[in-house]
Amino acid sequence: MFAETSLRLSLLLLAVRVADATCSLKISPSRLVVRFGDPASANCSTNMGSEGMGWESPVGGQGITEGVQWLTWRVRKLEKWDIQPMCFLSTDGNQCHEVLILTVYKDLDSIPDLWTNHTGPMVEDGWYHLFCDIESVAPAEDLVVKWYKGDTVVREETFEKILEKSPVNVTSTLVIRPDRDDDGRRYRCEAELRLGEEGPQPPPRVESRPLGITVHYPPSAVTGLEDTHVDVGSTVVLKCSASGNPPPQYRWSYHRAANVEVKEQGGASRLYLNGALGENTGTYICFVQNELGQVSGSARVTVNGAEAACPLELEPSELVVEYGKAVSVTCWARGAHAEISWRVSGRRIPHGTWGSDALRDWDVRPECVGDFEGLDPCTKYLDITVYKKPDAVTIGLVSHSGPVVAGKKYQLQCTVENVAPVQNLTVKWYREEDGATRAMKNETFSDSSRMPTSVSSILELIPSRNDNGCTYWCVAEQAFASMRKDPIETRSDLLSIVVHYAPIIKDSFPTKMPVFRDYAELLFCEAEGNPEPEVIWTFSNKSLGVGNITVTSENVGVYTCTAKNIVATTTKEVHIIFKEDYLPLIAGFVAVIVVVISVIFVFIYSIYYKNTKMGHYSLKNAKPNTQNGNVAQNGQDSGFPMKKLSQQNILA
Repeated sequence: MFAETSLRLSLLLLAVRVADATCSLKISPSRLVVRFGDPASANCSTNMGSEGMGWESPVGGQGITEGVQWLTWRVRKLEKWDIQPMCFLSTDGNQCHEVLILTVYKDLDSIPDLWTNHTGPMVEDGWYHLFCDIESVAPAEDLVVKWYKGDTVVREETFEKILEKSPVNVTSTLVIRPDRDDDGRRYRCEAELRLGEEGPQPPPRVESRPLGITVHYPPSAVTGLEDTHVDVGSTVVLKCSASGNPPPQYRWSYHRAANVEVKEQGGASRLYLNGALGENTGTYICFVQNELGQVSGSARVTVNGAEAACPLELEPSELVVEYGKAVSVTCWARGAHAEISWRVSGRRIPHGTWGSDALRDWDVRPECVGDFEGLDPCTKYLDITVYKKPDAVTIGLVSHSGPVVAGKKYQLQCTVENVAPVQNLTVKWYREEDGATRAMKNETFSDSSRMPTSVSSILELIPSRNDNGCTYWCVAEQAFASMRKDPIETRSDLLSIVVHYAPIIKDSFPTKMPVFRDYAELLFCEAEGNPEPEVIWTFSNKSLGVGNITVTSENVGVYTCTAKNIVATTTKEVHIIFKEDYLPLIAGFVAVIVVVISVIFVFIYSIYYKNTKMGHYSLKNAKPNTQNGNVAQNGQDSGFPMKKLSQQNILA
């Protein structure tokens, strides 16, 4: 308690003494920006007399010089990074000082390296990282990195937390989520040292080479496809187009017709009906797909006058029926007398209704035939699709089991078993992360077979640490334009991905740390990884144990934190440097001065008290002087004479 009180008193006395110092210093210029290796100088002056001036500096320092009012600090070749020269002044036994704010910088002499850790085209709405590496920057705290998309600045990053004065390598990161409008866009980064008005003008600046990106995206909505009414014998052209990258492929679905021709021209698909007949009346579906998805559009073609040529009517005119279910279709002649029959798979059914209690023919082709009195026979085709739901929809990793490793490529496979017809099937991929569902990919199939078929869809996966715990699933969707209801969906089970990734050491300690004599510092090292990494400190190739450690001035040097798991090993170094603590010395010096002053004060006070308060007096032969010097007693003059004492009457 006594020591603490003494220390506080000493510091207080020191502060009072410095505050009482009446000196004035001015450094010109007050701030100096110097390129490493260039000359540097600054003048220190005072407007009052002094006992001496000096400069304290590791280079260009000058001892105390008496009888001057100005003194110059000068270095012919400044080759120190972390330097703060100090001018000091002694006057009336006191000292004061002023620090020259000095920034030593290095020219940006290399082009920034702009790169991405992704290979190949980017996918719309995906998240990607661009990296800008700037080598040998000093001081990093004055560095500003600008990111450009085209000619527009999209981000600025500064590095005030990097206190290292010597050259370091710096990396800036830009996270992008490109869309289709970004296809072909060029990114670049620019590094600039903002050293203030005292620094070089314009500021040192270097720019990276541009990085162009390719963005893949699913097809947009189908355009150009519209319902059409034409006369019998006319030519019909249905146009279907959609933009996508990679360029999409086109596929048409329609009921049987012999006079149909499909051509792809100018990035669009055209379906030609050459000489439209009654059998061409129906719905035509255009499917547009690339590896990222599929869209579709439909148009109804009505051939006018076909009814007059063949007055047969079907109810319903189009039919989608599940395999094994009951079906019934009625055919009749409108406004004419006819003998109605059906022709199915080469057999003739002599009545106007065709049906089955359990349809088990995958490629059934019913035709209604009308034999008219006075007219030629005519035929009406039934547009019928027989479908089957999948037996199962499964999802899993291809040739792999267990956790995946971040950065490696894997394949997820969705298998749809025994589905029909395949050309009406779309496999849709989904992913859930942070409670949000994201569509990943759509895939369709061009197989024209009407029989049940098993198909698979592949999703490429390069997991990152952020994918750990994400859930994937796929959906088999069967859509039929003539159903007039929601598609049929069959969903797989959920697949949760466990991602193993390398340890990442958290930035919990600087690269350099000073340690004072007789003091200890605690070093923390924390790391994140999967599996949970083991964290070990080493010094001079010796293990210091797991977790946090204590370092002292007796063991300075390079300490290494190592975080290790089955994926990789990550290290980070901290340089422990010894730094003398002058505060105890100053406090001790002040304490000694206080003790000395106290002893002198007591000594002087004791002499003064002895001479003025402790003497002996003699009243022998005292005589009254001209004034009334009698002693008063009880308010009356006693008549007792008083005499002023001379020095001779004082007996020591």
